[in-house]
Amino acid sequence: MNKLITLIGFLFILSCSNTEYSPKYSNFDNDWERENLIGRVKSIEQFKANVSDSKKKETEKPVIQLKKEFSETGMLSYVEHFDSFGNLEYYIRNEFDSKGYRLKSITENYVLNTKSVENNIIDSTTGKLISTNVIYSDSSYFNGFFKYDEKENLIEQLIVEDKDTTKNQFEYIFDTRGNIVTRKQIQKTEDSIYEYLNEYKYNQDNNLIELKSSSEFSETALAYEYDNRNRIKMIAEFNNGELQKESFYDKLNNQTLVKFYNNGSLRKEMKFEYELDKTGNWIKRKVFINEHTSQKSSWIPIYNETRKFEYYE
Repeated sequence: MNKLITLIGFLFILSCSNTEYSPKYSNFDNDWERENLIGRVKSIEQFKANVSDSKKKETEKPVIQLKKEFSETGMLSYVEHFDSFGNLEYYIRNEFDSKGYRLKSITENYVLNTKSVENNIIDSTTGKLISTNVIYSDSSYFNGFFKYDEKENLIEQLIVEDKDTTKNQFEYIFDTRGNIVTRKQIQKTEDSIYEYLNEYKYNQDNNLIELKSSSEFSETALAYEYDNRNRIKMIAEFNNGELQKESFYDKLNNQTLVKFYNNGSLRKEMKFEYELDKTGNWIKRKVFINEHTSQKSSWIPIYNETRKFEYYE
């Protein structure tokens, strides 16, 4: 009985604390928003445990997947990624100025035995990236230069890598509400010119409902559905007009179900079940798969993921 009371109280706290939560999908102010994290997260450790016996609900020993550290302003300052055995594959260390703009990023990959150092110059007025310089393993280099229009949209990008130069120019058309309707990218290399076109559609609430990307090579599209509070509840992905995948989300923007299609037929589903902490971030995720390869199909647990959080006071 005590366990039941505790569970009811826990769910009540979660329900009250997250009633007003509205995820952001663009124009992020920090990495907390970009990664859909609630509250002042200081660090995360994530672990994965494969299911060894689905009938007995037994799992292998959890293995660390990643570590992340955030500044007090919500910027991602340090990341470690591990392989399936818990061995460190690479780390990323970021440095920021007093306004939270990333000035330097160091990445060291132990699998590829490489190290890169990225140095950025930021416009102090707009916060936009003006130029970047990346050095790979103390030898090859990459330089990027960026220009923006009066609305702070990127209009020119010049990339110089060793002796190769690529120039990208961007053209925009806006609707009466200031939303981008079309975005054309013209890419010029030493011997070729390519064009890429993005087309955007919005609903009456000003939410993006369709993004179509096309080139001479292919055409892809994303279609979005929202709930009555303008939170995304489903994203459908298309390739050359054919449905490839549908992803479903809960009110906290956690992915709950993914459907995979092939030639118009449902082939596979993945389902996600969550446990949350009192802030509303998930601390346990159970993952199930349903293969539609025969007349008989069922949900099979494949792995569990857990996260440990540390918060700023």
